Amino acid sequence: MINISAKQLRYFLAVAKQKNFQKAADECAISQPALSMKIKELEGTLGQLIERGSKKFYLTQTGQALVNKAENIIQSFDDLKHLANKGDGINQLSIGAIPTVAPYLLPKIIKTISKQYKDIVIEPKEAVTDKLVSYLITGKIDLAILALPTYEPLLTEIPLFEEEFLLIRHINDANKPVPNNKELTNMKLLLLEEGHCLRSQTLSFCKVTSVPKNIMEGTTLTTLVQMVSSGIGVTLIPEIAVPFETRSAKVSISKFQQQKPKRTIGLVWRKSNPLLKQFNEIATLLKNLNQIK
Repeated sequence: MINISAKQLRYFLAVAKQKNFQKAADECAISQPALSMKIKELEGTLGQLIERGSKKFYLTQTGQALVNKAENIIQSFDDLKHLANKGDGINQLSIGAIPTVAPYLLPKIIKTISKQYKDIVIEPKEAVTDKLVSYLITGKIDLAILALPTYEPLLTEIPLFEEEFLLIRHINDANKPVPNNKELTNMKLLLLEEGHCLRSQTLSFCKVTSVPKNIMEGTTLTTLVQMVSSGIGVTLIPEIAVPFETRSAKVSISKFQQQKPKRTIGLVWRKSNPLLKQFNEIATLLKNLNQIK
């Protein structure tokens, strides 16, 4: 009879990810000898999974095949544990949001959910889209608020609202004509750094396939707006950020007249999550918020 434990699979996945037994042991909070023993037990059942060398580390063909299967098994196991812990209600919820949404909407969303579900403990997390998608798939968070679509078949996406990107220029440029998307590429355009979806959405609006040389980068929308306020360039920010980011900045705010850059913000969760009913309720709750933007 095959006897494999979830703990053995977790240890194996840690080793496969770290490609180092000591680092995997540190991640799993056990000693390196204890971890090695569990992997040997697993190999005693399934055959050799890892080729060990003095300086090299390889997964065998069996080991490679086990990685995806083990991830699916652990995810299913975690889903069952998740369901057992929460039952029919929600007492704990982890919510992630992208940086161009989190400061402006997350507090209001948390307050709204907390009012509906009494005594709930909400754990907020801010991260870029790729990380949030990874966190959802691996079960590190329950929900995410991000720009749609994710193009990830394992996730359910519920649109919440659509918003435009607005042009932010120095206050002295307030009366100038609003440039079109092609004209923007000839200006000193300020963008968020690599990894932010707003960056790729802005470049898509400008219809450029490579980053122009005159583009400058920042880590936050606050940085971009303050750089514009200093006369360094122009930038695009989403509507929800405008009231917060432009309050004390010497900038002008303009809407694009013809081609209007925009995005759809939605609530996303893993399809296999057992709290589908509650998550649909939360999505409806957030869509019905008055002027959520």
